Amino acid sequence: MNVKIAIIGATGLVGRKIVSILNERKFPISSLHLLSRSKKEVTIDGKLYKTEISEDFDFNKVDLVFGASSKDSVRKLLGPISDSDAIFIDKSELLRMDKDIPLVVPEVNPHKINSETKVICSPNCVAIAISVILNNLRKKTKIERMFASINESVSGAGTKALNALLNETKESLMSSVIQPQFFEKEIAFNILPQVGEALDDGKSEEEFKITSETHKIMESKFPVNITVVRVPVMVGHSIALHVMCDLEVEDAVKCLKSSDLFSVADEKGKYFTPRQSANTDKILISRVRRANGILSMWVCYDNLRKGAALNAVQIAELLDFKKK
Repeated sequence: MNVKIAIIGATGLVGRKIVSILNERKFPISSLHLLSRSKKEVTIDGKLYKTEISEDFDFNKVDLVFGASSKDSVRKLLGPISDSDAIFIDKSELLRMDKDIPLVVPEVNPHKINSETKVICSPNCVAIAISVILNNLRKKTKIERMFASINESVSGAGTKALNALLNETKESLMSSVIQPQFFEKEIAFNILPQVGEALDDGKSEEEFKITSETHKIMESKFPVNITVVRVPVMVGHSIALHVMCDLEVEDAVKCLKSSDLFSVADEKGKYFTPRQSANTDKILISRVRRANGILSMWVCYDNLRKGAALNAVQIAELLDFKKK
């Protein structure tokens, strides 16, 4: 069955990537409606699309809706979507921790989707990568605890953040004084040690989300200690991941290499960078080592693709529209 699709936030970084991946994977589409706050023209992979206004759209016209916008934008449209027969796959954090709504990574917990499921959430981009890795490792060992230092690229904050990095970098090369253009402090040639609001317990909002969502996806509440920072990288998140477990390096590498979800560099002196992860579906893993009962590795992945758009499309591929 060919599927009628609408994408909320279609002109943003994730929305555009969803369109690209739907086309790449030859998803059966009978009609595609790109929604935005105002009528626009947008070119994606060389093809010109015209958008429709989100708040005026009749969701009864489609079978499937992708949410690729902010939680505030999604909140305004949740009523009309719920009143329709469309299945909703949402990338925003609005409903992720609702106990009645599945938070799905297809390689980890596809069983959370059934024929009655109407709303499905796609997780935080870091929670996706971490849960995929840990899910593979726990086939061979028990996860006792996880530590991580997470470096988030500016594309995770959207188009305005990307433009801020570009503009601030140019200004930095011409002047010793620059003004922050998007983040609280300048991002060019800098690292920001807080992503999201600061919470009462000292965690950042992003650190709380990653921890909570990883626990929900994996259905296990092992201790988690993480620090999330924003780095001046365009696309590609990276993680210094440390897992307390009894798995030896050779067994961990063998476990990860057995899955086509990863590219693993286990040669001495070889490593991956965030830039290498751009436009690939794989999670890149290198510098696998072990000390003091802790398995450590360096992880890179495309946060817009693997960490967002691809996961949403893979969820859609699990659905059976023949029953609609």
